Amino acid sequence: MPSAGPTSAHTPRGRPPAQPLTHAARDRISTEGLLLPAAPDLSHLLASERYAATAELLAPPADSPPYAEFIDQVRSFLDHTAQVSGSPLPDATQDTDGTPQVWVLGSSAGESAEAAGRRGLRFGANYHVAPSNALDAVEHYRSHFVPHEHLERPTVMVSAEVLVADSHTEAERLAHGYDTWVHSIRSGEGAIPYPRPGEAAALTGDKRRLVEDRVRTRFVGTPGEVIEHLRVLQRATGADELLISTITHDPAARLRSYELLAESWDAKTPRT
Repeated sequence: MPSAGPTSAHTPRGRPPAQPLTHAARDRISTEGLLLPAAPDLSHLLASERYAATAELLAPPADSPPYAEFIDQVRSFLDHTAQVSGSPLPDATQDTDGTPQVWVLGSSAGESAEAAGRRGLRFGANYHVAPSNALDAVEHYRSHFVPHEHLERPTVMVSAEVLVADSHTEAERLAHGYDTWVHSIRSGEGAIPYPRPGEAAALTGDKRRLVEDRVRTRFVGTPGEVIEHLRVLQRATGADELLISTITHDPAARLRSYELLAESWDAKTPRT
């Protein structure tokens, strides 16, 4: 996720009914109006030297456990039940307050979503980086959810990339260069510093198509405009929480974006 100091906003709970979609092979639109854009072809990344180097550095050892088993190992360390050769670790019997919640992040209806559901864990759907598959990932998680004593119902967080300003014009100005920044990552070249307004020319052709899904699903505008988009995202996914990230060239503008969104969200959310 972008290093934008993400925050979360709580939303009403509840799973929505199954959503009929259209144009499944291309752009899809949920009943609520959430855009699920056609996914770009990222196969070229496999030929990138940077991608190959990263994959080599992060490649798990040959004897690594399956992903689902790895999740179990992490949980055992967090809840102090881990054992080695049948014996508990030295601190495994100590009482510990504030054990962190375990969330599993997923970008598609795949192993992550299924593993989280079967273990009764919380699930984070990656709309801001992989918007095409977010709704499928959430539904896959819910369809495999098994209640556990620590979590009785599916619990979902959905990420969104937003940029809020006092006026729509200012938000659009601050948003300039986002396509170039995303392209630097997806091309395999590596992330560039976020361009200042006017520094980067708008992308066209194949370069634009490579980032179109990200640009079209970034919520940019005034607090009211962005919140309207976030409400659609929440209704379509039934999200319990929204994970918000913001990136632009100016840290002060990013902070202001969070402030405006938080103030307006709080004002528009009924007290319970």
